[in-house]
Amino acid sequence: ALSQTLVGEVLKVNLKITVPKTRNFVAVEDFIPAGFEIVNLDLATEQKSLLLQESEIGGREFWPDFKEMRDDRVFLFRENLEPGVYEFEYFVRALTRGQFAHLPAMASEMYFPENFGRTSAGLFEIR
Repeated sequence: ALSQTLVGEVLKVNLKITVPKTRNFVAVEDFIPAGFEIVNLDLATEQKSLLLQESEIGGREFWPDFKEMRDDRVFLFRENLEPGVYEFEYFVRALTRGQFAHLPAMASEMYFPENFGRTSAGLFEIR
C-alpha cells in the first residue's frame, strides 16, 4: 500500500466493500488524512482529465444512492446492497508536507450498527 507522496500529487483512492449477505441502509465513510483535499470532479474548476483514467473495476462499481464529499471525508449511502464485492474510486490531492494519521474507512448498516467492517489505519507522509 502507498504510504507517501509529493506535494501537489493527485492520488486515486479505491475503496473495496465486501458484502457477505444482503444489507439495508448501508453507510460508508472514508476519512482522508489531514494534508489532503478531496478532488471534487463535479466542480467546473477541477481537472476533468482525471475522468479519463482507466478504471479496472468494471462491473463491480459501488453506485451510491447518496454521495457527500466533505472537507475531511467521503460519505456514501445505499438503501439496499446485495451480496458481492463492490469498489468506489475517488481522487485526493496532497497539499501540505508532513506525516499524517490515516483513519480507517468504515461501512455499517445505519439501523444495525453492530453489522460493520473497517479498513486498517496507518500513517501517510507527504514530502
